[in-house]
Amino acid sequence: MANNVADILYQADENYAFVLAVSLRSFFENNKDVLFNTVIIDCGMSPESREKLSNMALSLGRRISFLNGDELAGKYFGKGFGANVTYRANKKSYYKIMYPCLEMSAERILYIDCDTVVSGSIKPLLEMPLEGKIMAAAYDSNTDAVIKRRLGISSGEPYYNSGVMVINKKEWNRHRVFERILKYNEKGLKFNTVDQTYINLAVKGKAVLLDCRYNLQPWHRVFKAEDYLSVYRKHDSYYSKEELEAAKASPVIIHFFRYLGRHPWDKDSMHPDEKLFRKWLKLTPWADMEPKKKDIGFFIKIERVLYRILPGKLFLIFFRLTKMAYNVFWKIKRMIFGDSNGK
Repeated sequence: MANNVADILYQADENYAFVLAVSLRSFFENNKDVLFNTVIIDCGMSPESREKLSNMALSLGRRISFLNGDELAGKYFGKGFGANVTYRANKKSYYKIMYPCLEMSAERILYIDCDTVVSGSIKPLLEMPLEGKIMAAAYDSNTDAVIKRRLGISSGEPYYNSGVMVINKKEWNRHRVFERILKYNEKGLKFNTVDQTYINLAVKGKAVLLDCRYNLQPWHRVFKAEDYLSVYRKHDSYYSKEELEAAKASPVIIHFFRYLGRHPWDKDSMHPDEKLFRKWLKLTPWADMEPKKKDIGFFIKIERVLYRILPGKLFLIFFRLTKMAYNVFWKIKRMIFGDSNGK
């Protein structure tokens, strides 16, 4: 891989191979005039899935390089590295933070979560000045000032979503981001995110803000900007109403993480991007894949009922309060019982 060409980095396992196909298909279709390397960290995909993805890329004039995630983890992770212990107990989400440490990686890396649709050109992300900063990312829509304070981040400081990151390899390694994240983990710091809070702490004060068009999250696809900003009290460090409305009108990267307990590929999902996902899925080797029913908990079932009957702003208030209660629950659980899935 040539270091003067940017790397577009994804990671996925077998369960997310078809989701990755959607993101890649939309990415390639809408970036025909952009030069880049496509790198996939393989977290456990089958040979058949890798072949399908490669053939799809070749049909669109692109090539994919696969990197074995287990080999990468074996090289960089010590045996004491603990998995996340809350809603997703895994280590695979950390694989992407090791990639900039590799000599083969490009000087600029655009990491994109596979649960995305790329509806426009990413050329501005490859050309934007990073001003000596470690990375660029968009604000996270689910984190308010109360949660930030619990994480040791002041209300006026930014908290970024790690689903789309423009990484400056030189600064990432100069500031030893990966090593700092390992130390946080060794200290036993656990959060209700897998890698995201670690990344925020490691790049604190050394990141550039992305326009929300490059990581448009479900809340902004569904709710009025003024309602969201009011309920989540985003008056300190967040996008303006005008910026959110402009992004909603012309998004570039649409990030469809789980919404009301389900993803857009699940049966009865209620996800705002279900139709968009299915549109692109039909253009992949998984076109005939049928949605499957996903089990959801009792409280999420209540959320879904209230979502149908409450006005948007009232539902947002309810959801924010339940999320705060959920975070308190996990904190108390860890204090009493310790880490059940950690080191």
